[in-house]
Parts: sequence; structure tokens; C-alpha cells
Amino acid sequence: WELPVWWDNAVRLGLEMGVDFGKGMLQAAGTKVAKTSVRVVIRGDQYVAASALGAAFRAEEGIVEARLDKEFISLKRLRQDQSMDLSRSKVRDVDLMMISAFVRAAGDP
Repeated sequence: WELPVWWDNAVRLGLEMGVDFGKGMLQAAGTKVAKTSVRVVIRGDQYVAASALGAAFRAEEGIVEARLDKEFISLKRLRQDQSMDLSRSKVRDVDLMMISAFVRAAGDP
């Protein structure tokens, strides 16, 4: 999953759009994220790519867990609870960026 820094404004505006932006990102990715469990390598600008990926994951209900680095992240639980315990996890900055965008892409209920 690779996006350069010049996508930053488009991604920030897209996150304000909510799930529709995520659907567009999924469409652009094709079948690469059409699974229930996804492992993704972030390239390019980490913040921009992780944010766009979080929006894409939010738009695809079928993805129940994701792994960006070393930790599996339960997207199913995050969808249900809107929170998660990270106290014993080994999440890294890129994971947190994706989680943040995932939650922001939900928009207002």
C-alpha cells in the first residue's frame, strides 16, 4: 500500500467524507484487500498511506483483522466497540495511524 506525501490533502479531505472515500480507495486497490484477514506493507509516506488504508478498511466490512507490522489488529472488535486495549500490544506508529483513520472514517453515527 503506497501513497506519496503529495496525497496528504486528498486523504485528509477524504477522511472527512467518511466511508465513501474508503470505498474509492478499495476500488483503486482492486482485489488486493478482498480477504477477511489482510497483511499490508506500508510504503511511501507512512502517515498518508496508513490513513488511506484505515479508510479503506472501514469501508470493507468483510475485513475482520489486519496486520501492518507485527501485531494483528481486530477490526471487527474496533467496529463494534470503537475502542481497543493496546496496553499489552506491540503496535507501532503506523498501526496507530491506521487505527486513527479507521475510526475517523466512520463519521458521525
